[in-house]
Amino acid sequence: MNTPTRTRLRELNDPLLGPLFDAENDAAREAAIDAVVVSFVKPLIDSMIARFRRNEPTLKPEDLEELTSIVAMRVVLKLRATALFEDHAIAALEDYVATMSYHALHDLRRQRHPERYRLKKNLRHNFQRLHKMFRNGMSRNFRIIMRRACAHVSAHRFNIFCTLSR
Repeated sequence: MNTPTRTRLRELNDPLLGPLFDAENDAAREAAIDAVVVSFVKPLIDSMIARFRRNEPTLKPEDLEELTSIVAMRVVLKLRATALFEDHAIAALEDYVATMSYHALHDLRRQRHPERYRLKKNLRHNFQRLHKMFRNGMSRNFRIIMRRACAHVSAHRFNIFCTLSR
C-alpha cells in the first residue's frame, strides 16, 4: 500500500486504528487487528453485554456468549476491510462496536421471538396508514379508519385499541 493511501485511510478512520495502516504485509495487519480487538474491542463488547444482562435478565449465558462472538466476528471482518478500502472507514470505533452490539442483540431477539417483531411491524405499518389517511383529510371518518386498522391487527391482542374505535 502506498503512502498517500495510508495517509488518506488514517485521516478517515479512528486514531485507534493507526497500527492497521502501518502494517507492511497481511501477517502484520492481522497482528494489528488482533491487538486492537484484544485491547479495545473485547472490553467494549464485554461492557455492552453487561448492560444487556442488566436490562434483560432473561438472556442466558450461552446467548451472551453468542452475542459476544457475533459482534467480535463482525468487527474483525470490518477491520479487515477498513485496512484496505476507504469505503469501509470507521470514524469512531467505539460507536461502531456499540452499534454492532445492539444490532446483534436485535437480531437475536428477532430470531427468538419472530411473532413479536411481525406484530410490531404490522402495528407500525397500520399507524403509518392511519397518519396518511388523517393527513389526506379523512379525520371526520375516525371510526371507519380505526376499524380498518383493527382489521389488520389481531383483535384478541389489542382489545383496548379496538374498543376505543367503537
